[in-house]
Amino acid sequence: MAAYHRFDLDLSKTKKKKWGEVVNSFSIYNVYSRRNPYYLYFEPGYTYTSNGVTMVEKPTYRQVSLFPIIPSFSKAFKF
Repeated sequence: MAAYHRFDLDLSKTKKKKWGEVVNSFSIYNVYSRRNPYYLYFEPGYTYTSNGVTMVEKPTYRQVSLFPIIPSFSKAFKF
């Protein structure tokens, strides 16, 4: 498998209130949208003939990736 790497960012701001705190947070998961491997599957090779020409596909592994870039916002109240 290829190396797995991602870069996440989080920006949080806390506001003090007389009854507690409010925390606003903005996050970005996988900032540069790298296609990390989630799993690999094997695709077997095969041979086929078209117009008298025989073609051979080599067996190979295919990569499946999930979650390119995901932004999120949250608000938390602390009493």
